Amino acid sequence: MRNTYCMYDLGIEFGAALSISKVIFNLNEVNFSEGKLIFTKIADHMEKIASGFIRNSASLGGNLVMSQRKNFPSDISTLLLAVDSSVSILTGPSCEKITME
Repeated sequence: MRNTYCMYDLGIEFGAALSISKVIFNLNEVNFSEGKLIFTKIADHMEKIASGFIRNSASLGGNLVMSQRKNFPSDISTLLLAVDSSVSILTGPSCEKITME
């Protein structure tokens, strides 16, 4: 699992092991002129999720896996679905990119 993030021309890629707090921090630091408002709004909503302790210790990937496997009602997966995000799944040497739907 990656504990990093990368910025590209069309968006941001977050590693699965990144804490929710670090995702929020990085979304607030984005300097894209066109996407700044969207990233800031996502960060604002994510700050309302759980307590600070949970956001500091829970990972982005863990939240998404719980949502998919355990029917956990995740605001994060709903947010990412709303902004047309995708998830990259590594299986051995191959990588599969799927939409949040």
